[in-house]
Amino acid sequence: MTRLLLKWGSLLIIVLAIILVAGCNKNEQHATGDIVGLWTVSSSNVDITVGTQPVKQYLIDNFGYSEADAQTLLDFYVILIQQDYTGTIEFYSDYYYDSYIGEYSDGEWSISSDEKTITLDAGTIWEMTLDVVSLTPNLLIVKLPPQTEEVDLDNNGSDETTVTIKIELTLTK
Repeated sequence: MTRLLLKWGSLLIIVLAIILVAGCNKNEQHATGDIVGLWTVSSSNVDITVGTQPVKQYLIDNFGYSEADAQTLLDFYVILIQQDYTGTIEFYSDYYYDSYIGEYSDGEWSISSDEKTITLDAGTIWEMTLDVVSLTPNLLIVKLPPQTEEVDLDNNGSDETTVTIKIELTLTK
């Protein structure tokens, strides 16, 4: 009886080992190409509009700022925004990423077959699609989705003005 149990136990261990090895050898997809690697934000372009007007023109037309004062205020806002878009993101070949742009985040990524869009965290509340402007072995330029918000610019207690912020990031390896 003991011999029979040892046989079955040995057979069970062999079957489990085969299943384990077979599971590890399944055809996992790995990304290749220019996108894989550690990217550092080297610069960013910020475009802010109020309604359909560039923010600088809006400040001049609606608040009476001089062109120089409007430019100074615009530069201040752009610098504040750019400070949130510094750091690195690493795209791993197993379709995971770690990002230290702003706050730390991680998740899964994918790139379209034509390499025109990168999707982060598809199917989650954090999903974000980046438009790829350029992708080479050492340069990645992406446009983030526009951020739109209704705000009260004239301090009348009502959020009646749409402000849109568009950001383009240049990253290098």
